Parts: sequence; C-alpha cells; structure tokens
Amino acid sequence: MDAMKIEKHDLIKVDVELVVNKKQEKRYSLIGSYKPRIDGGHVFRYCIETKTIQKAEYKTSDTIKLDGKPSKTLIVKKNSIYVEALNEKNAMKRIKKGNIIFAN
Repeated sequence: MDAMKIEKHDLIKVDVELVVNKKQEKRYSLIGSYKPRIDGGHVFRYCIETKTIQKAEYKTSDTIKLDGKPSKTLIVKKNSIYVEALNEKNAMKRIKKGNIIFAN
C-alpha cells in the first residue's frame, strides 16, 4: 500500500456558527402616578387589537405601607387604553368620550 499524502487543498473547511441566546433584561421605569378619583371604581384595560375590555392587572410588592396594606403597581401592557370606572359598561362609555387615564 502506498501512503497517501494529505495536502492543504484536500482538507475541507467547516465553518461553525455559534448562536448564543441571551435573555433580555426587564427594565421598569415610572410612567406616572395615579390617585383613584371614583369611590369603589376599578381600573379597566381596553385592548386596541382585540377590542376587548377587562379589569387591569396589578402586581403587589413585598413592602407594606403605613396603613398596613401592601403597595400595588399597575401592569401596563402595549396597545392598551386604561380607564377608571364602576363597571365595564361605564368604562366603554368613558373610552368613547375620551375620559381615559392613559394610553400605551
């Protein structure tokens, strides 16, 4: 048997691509503060894309205020309008009139 010589042009180059998925950091920033104006009122979220209305979601923190209640933070979602009202029917009326808290 003859010994084969391996030359440079006989080698096959293989490019390896390394993909690293890095989790994006969540950044929270204060958009504003809101003091409820209606006694017994709730904050409703109107989704512009699906055209549905539902009660807004809150995130409670571990800190407790002086009155003994935990502090709540409103979870703000994109493409949504937030309004304060007694019920869903009144919330729709307020959205149509333009009496909103804020839109995101």
